Amino acid sequence: MLNQIHDESLTSISSDLWREEPGCIEWLNDKDPKSVVYVNFGSITVITAHQLIEVAWGLANSKKSFLWIIRPDMVAGDDAAVLPLEFLTKTKERGKLELTRTSSKSSCNCRVLNTLRMELDFRKYSCAEWEMEINNDVQRGEVEVFVRELMDGEKGQKMRNKALDWKNKGEAAAGPNGQSYQNLDQLIKDLLLPILSK
Repeated sequence: MLNQIHDESLTSISSDLWREEPGCIEWLNDKDPKSVVYVNFGSITVITAHQLIEVAWGLANSKKSFLWIIRPDMVAGDDAAVLPLEFLTKTKERGKLELTRTSSKSSCNCRVLNTLRMELDFRKYSCAEWEMEINNDVQRGEVEVFVRELMDGEKGQKMRNKALDWKNKGEAAAGPNGQSYQNLDQLIKDLLLPILSK
């Protein structure tokens, strides 16, 4: 809805409390549309060092570009979240790793456009509609197949189409005649205006 505000005096106001990392945007701008997988384990999922390595090699073997957000507290126990040098060397041209500064929100709070998002919850990741699943016993081969299907397969195309549909519906709802816009306007009229008029 911020896009609907055209008052120049309000341009310094942001709805995002987190600083964006311009490096993510610059890196993504050099990639072709629909060519990057966004990998994020969320703010509470904890995995083992073995699972981290398996996901890393699955991404590497997929040969796809990726933006991977890694929290410092993501790996369980005393194990350090260390990725093999060989992995880093193999993926340096097509992979970007961002280490978060806090466990609650990605430091790469960039507007990720033209990407497919792979949020992995190792308690169980499942997309029943497209019969895609990754669970605790993750293996690099599974991750590779999963990423390739997301990026090149029919199931991935269906996901992109559905995401585009949601995006269009969200934009319509937030537009001047949309339901979200009207609900916010009504909330302001019902709650704030009576207070301000006193």
